[in-house]
Amino acid sequence: VSNTFSTISRVTNDGAWAEMKNIPLLANKVTVVHYGQSKTKVTNESGGTLNWSAKVPGIHSFLFINGHRTDTTSVVDGTQTYSVVSMELNEGDEAIVSVDK
Repeated sequence: VSNTFSTISRVTNDGAWAEMKNIPLLANKVTVVHYGQSKTKVTNESGGTLNWSAKVPGIHSFLFINGHRTDTTSVVDGTQTYSVVSMELNEGDEAIVSVDK
């Protein structure tokens, strides 16, 4: 799918977080906030529609997108398995993917 990007948190402590603002991505700017490895928030600050693929370490049969339970697919990258959900983000949209509601 065109205009697709993915995120994987590298924040190792559950209480820690990392934020990157106004990242140039294709014709867009996005902001990404990782909260540990169990929650990520993405905002499509400007530009057209993007497709976000959120990857969370581990095998989860579902993740929550903005509080709504969503089935996942699993992918293996080397020795790490990730649970993945994908969604469209229009300009100005914000979405949160999390392990817990």
